[in-house]
Amino acid sequence: MILTAAEGRHWRYEVCEHQDGYLVQMRDLETGDLEEEYATVFRTLPVAFAYAQMSAAFDRFNAAELENVEDEETAVELELS
Repeated sequence: MILTAAEGRHWRYEVCEHQDGYLVQMRDLETGDLEEEYATVFRTLPVAFAYAQMSAAFDRFNAAELENVEDEETAVELELS
């Protein structure tokens, strides 16, 4: 059962109940597939929630950085023309 989720740019980080605590798993926003290799179990819900929020923020930051790099490369190419 999903308790909460935090969305990044490419992934949704879902916090679910687990027999050992709370599981944070990654779900691809485009395909809906789970990335099971990167699932992490935490003992308390606040820590699992904080990890999901941090991971989503990092995902958004990386996506913004990649978009800025592509824009800067395009600007440099235009200046050279």
